[in-house]
Amino acid sequence: MSAAGVAVFASVLSGSGAKSRDYVVAGRSLPAGSVIEPSELSVVALALPASVAGQAFVTAASLVGRTLSGPIYAGQLIESSMLDTLTPARRPVSVAVNPDSLLGLVPGELVDVLSASPVVSSGVAAQPAGSTASTSQSAGSSQSAGSSQATASPQALPATVIMRGALLISVGHASSGLAGTSGGLTDVTLGVSNLSEVELLVASSQRSTVELVLAEPSDGVGPGAGG
Repeated sequence: MSAAGVAVFASVLSGSGAKSRDYVVAGRSLPAGSVIEPSELSVVALALPASVAGQAFVTAASLVGRTLSGPIYAGQLIESSMLDTLTPARRPVSVAVNPDSLLGLVPGELVDVLSASPVVSSGVAAQPAGSTASTSQSAGSSQSAGSSQATASPQALPATVIMRGALLISVGHASSGLAGTSGGLTDVTLGVSNLSEVELLVASSQRSTVELVLAEPSDGVGPGAGG
């Protein structure tokens, strides 16, 4: 059997006595043209000759989002020669997102990334902690004269699409929110095309709350709103 078609099974090699390490294999059979998702990969300990090991992958993340140039079978070792060289690897980036926006999304799906501005309030601002009683009484008189204007009402500014067609690689652990916001966030790993898109996502996550929605293929991929 040629190196490009090596099918590997851990049970066969476990008793060989040769030195082994973890390599990525197909978790199930996939047709040519498939975009590899995390759930379709497995990692097993194998003892491979140097000629084969040099074409293999030791981490699943390096294969997520790549396109297969030919079919592969369950348990088959995935090698670099099996990948479409015209489809670049996704660059992973971890950002904190609103956990509510993850409902219904699963790793392996393409998502659009939105930047949601922090909630602001209209009306009379809350009194500082050190305000005097007379100041509070004065404020109370003003409020009674125009109660409709004094009542603060939360207002959320429109969300902005900052990235289209990012790959949702994995969902991690709970994370703390931005300073001054209530509630927690959830760390996720997204796959994007290049370093400039990594910088855009990181900058957006630092200045606003990030939301995810299922991507619409007709909108394309990349920074900014779709067509």
